[in-house]
Amino acid sequence: MSMATEDGSAAGGSSSKAAGGSYRRSGGGGFEGSSAAASGDSADTKAPFSRKGATVAAIVCVAGLIVLWLLVMGGSKKPTDPPPMHSPPPAMMRKPFMPHMTDRKGAAFPAPPHRLPEPAKPPSENLVPPSLVKPPHPAARLPKSPKPNDERTVPLVFPGSPAAATDGPNSLAERPYSPDDDYVPPPRSDFPEKLPLYVVPLHYDLMIKIVMDANRDQNFMFGDTYYLGKTIVLLRCVKPTQTVYLHAAGFTIKEQQTTLVREADKTFVGIGKMAINDELEMLKIETDSPLEHNESYSLSIEFAGAIRNIPRGIYKSYFVSDNERITVVATQFLPTYARWVFPCFDEPSLRTTFDLVVVRPNHYRSFSNMPLSKSEERSRDFVADYFDRTPPMATHNLGFVIGQYVTAGNGMIKVHGTPQQVRDADYALQVAPKILQYCQETFSLNYPIPKLDFVAAPILPAPAMDQWGLITFQDVYLTFRSDDTPFQMKVDSLRVIANKIAQQWMGNLVTMAWWDDMWLKEGISRYITYTAANRADPQTDVGFTVLESDAHLAMEADGFNSSAAVSRPLNTPADIRRHINVVTLSKGGALVRMMAHMVPSNLFRLALTELFKKYSYQSIHPQHLYKEIHTAQKAMYDRVTVNLTTVMREWTYNPGFPVVFVNRSYETNTFSLYQKRFIFGSGPVEKQVLPL
Repeated sequence: MSMATEDGSAAGGSSSKAAGGSYRRSGGGGFEGSSAAASGDSADTKAPFSRKGATVAAIVCVAGLIVLWLLVMGGSKKPTDPPPMHSPPPAMMRKPFMPHMTDRKGAAFPAPPHRLPEPAKPPSENLVPPSLVKPPHPAARLPKSPKPNDERTVPLVFPGSPAAATDGPNSLAERPYSPDDDYVPPPRSDFPEKLPLYVVPLHYDLMIKIVMDANRDQNFMFGDTYYLGKTIVLLRCVKPTQTVYLHAAGFTIKEQQTTLVREADKTFVGIGKMAINDELEMLKIETDSPLEHNESYSLSIEFAGAIRNIPRGIYKSYFVSDNERITVVATQFLPTYARWVFPCFDEPSLRTTFDLVVVRPNHYRSFSNMPLSKSEERSRDFVADYFDRTPPMATHNLGFVIGQYVTAGNGMIKVHGTPQQVRDADYALQVAPKILQYCQETFSLNYPIPKLDFVAAPILPAPAMDQWGLITFQDVYLTFRSDDTPFQMKVDSLRVIANKIAQQWMGNLVTMAWWDDMWLKEGISRYITYTAANRADPQTDVGFTVLESDAHLAMEADGFNSSAAVSRPLNTPADIRRHINVVTLSKGGALVRMMAHMVPSNLFRLALTELFKKYSYQSIHPQHLYKEIHTAQKAMYDRVTVNLTTVMREWTYNPGFPVVFVNRSYETNTFSLYQKRFIFGSGPVEKQVLPL
């Protein structure tokens, strides 16, 4: 390495030593070259001092550079004070997002006090497949408590709906992920896990207004796609109480408009306090005076919420037809998503009637469980569709669809979709009436709804979803031509259509009492599926394919130590939603088919017929089916040949399935059987007692 001197010459380390020169500290702070001849001193007398001085200077220089580097690097960071000793963790120190604030004197749904900044670019319109979308937990954010002397009341805000799917500027999905988003407050001890039946619902008057494609309103928390609603629930007090519990989550309640009226004399009952439990998705209303036994009351609540982009509650999706995007708004309430749309008693055993009014944009059509009664213009842009009153049914059986649809079919069964879809719906219109007729003849029970609509939907969590009188389909299972369709597509379509028609009886006409008996609904409907489908199109042999798929899927998913039983305690909404899985659905079908083969086939169908007749518009447990089978056995054989209560308890309350081992003795010409639970891999094997 060389260094330039003041005269511009290059001085090298080796050349300086050869000339007898040395380096010294210059007055200018630099290093300059000198020679012994120039200084007039001899090299011998100056060499020791020069070497020592150079060493010291080098050390000082290096130390100075280190200190300077430390000062520069340390100065680039601003000093921060440590948090106080008793401060909460950083995730809890963040200010919670409060999506809405309301007061008793303000206008309906005023602007929120805290708004997220507008995104630099509008959110993408591309739809994300439901399987890749994790819906946010509705308990992620809580409203801020008011000041002691503040006249405003704490808003009843159910965080979760705006975060789930709104595409407006308040979308929580548009801000960076934070650990706070996964925070779930602990359950409150004063909320029960299930609704206490101190009051029970008798009827709902429900109005929902859908606002789509509006100009973005900066003063509304849900952006440009949302819904407004009002429900009046007729209640009966079964036990005197001052507390009413019902389900609600994911939307905003207009607290000042919530009223409770005694039906006998039309007097108002004062409402003291309203509170929510986010984990249980439950609303508690405390009254100023006790509700009286056997009296009827009307609970009126106004609400608003976002229309999601995933199939939960009310959601929107899109078809593309002739290079034009067509918006569809649909509902998905199964299993516990009705509470994400309106306040309700969202349990399958609480069946009630509904009077539904859907207020829609005037260039759309709406479909629901019952036939359209009348339509009225509400304004220049909106039309109100009034639907006939439903039979008593569970909240998850309610539904509606709004879209720019055309219709095919002239009878009870119609198909609604885009022009291309209805042109390709001939196979569905061909087999569906045959399946419906088979069910009516087999169970000697007419279909109780005046119509059955098949509606194509762009996004669904399954191939099809059934509501009573309204079945939504992924278009690939509904719309294709029967003359040029691959055989497997025809089999899949027939299987789905037959299964959803079968659930009009088992699932809608008769409902399971609680979600731990979901296997029974799926099992019976799948049993009906492969007999009804074979009647509609014998060439497909759907019975064999359904059996094969159910049994194989169930065994594949049920062969692990972590597998759960098809019937187990379900206490929270999260437990219920996780319970609807491959094991519950497929194993349920395999178990009911196994049960049907334990007795003669005509006896099992007779038991199902009696079950549907005796428990129409009611909810059942598996014991109700076992009882009907035992009754049929006694009538046919004067005794119970198979005790299904004992047999099925082992299959439903325990996970897994057995492997049967056979030991044959050739000497004694005998054999013995024993069984153990099958486990994939080398895990432990449990002994099982399952009748062979």
